[in-house]
Amino acid sequence: MKILLVDDEPRHQESAKRLLGETHDLTIVTDPDTAVAKLRPQYDEAKEAELLCAAGFPEGFNLRDKSVSEEQRGRYWAERNKAHIASRLPFPYEVVLLDLLMPATRTAMGGVGERLVGQLMPYGYSLALYAIQQGAPRVGILTDMNHHHHPMSAALDPLNMDRNGLVTTIGTSRFVLARELSLTLPVLPEKACPKCGGTGDQGKFEGRNSYECYSCRGSGKESFWGKDWGKLLELLVAETSAVLASVSE
Repeated sequence: MKILLVDDEPRHQESAKRLLGETHDLTIVTDPDTAVAKLRPQYDEAKEAELLCAAGFPEGFNLRDKSVSEEQRGRYWAERNKAHIASRLPFPYEVVLLDLLMPATRTAMGGVGERLVGQLMPYGYSLALYAIQQGAPRVGILTDMNHHHHPMSAALDPLNMDRNGLVTTIGTSRFVLARELSLTLPVLPEKACPKCGGTGDQGKFEGRNSYECYSCRGSGKESFWGKDWGKLLELLVAETSAVLASVSE
């Protein structure tokens, strides 16, 4: 599948490469401005020129020529608009995966807005709607923050989302909003976990049994937490009945 992933965190980008990069055509961008550029409509300029030519306006037609009548000008703009619409290319991605919170960019910022540059903002919502508007068939938002970390993550509490998140349809697009889908991945090249020394547990305390190392989740390998993009993709491509059954469990 052709997948566009938007996330500013290197560890979550690495997680995507590990989980999706070998089996899918994965494009990763790290900021919302680049994401908008990737999502906006693209056009076949050669086809547009051919359609205009077929309508009687070959290459080199000059609107400023004094011999061109107002009627011709009006027809030119009407035909150009039709050719432009007809030459729009299909939406290039089958799946769009988004971070919820990303640092604010300087785009359109001035005055008071300058103070917000660099602060975490919920770009995921607007990017998801923009992707859907442009024809993305599957769109998912995944945040690694719980309700203690950021107000916009806490704002998801009323949705009563479980580990499967919110699975729904917007227009003709499948949409998933999820929080804290994560997994532990070994650092490459693999090294022993510095917390447990490679044993997989953090030792014994008086009156207690040994317990699984929190850092490496018992693997004994130096690890990092990354978003489980594979699970999010699974929710996006699963049949509706299967997802609803999974959510009900």
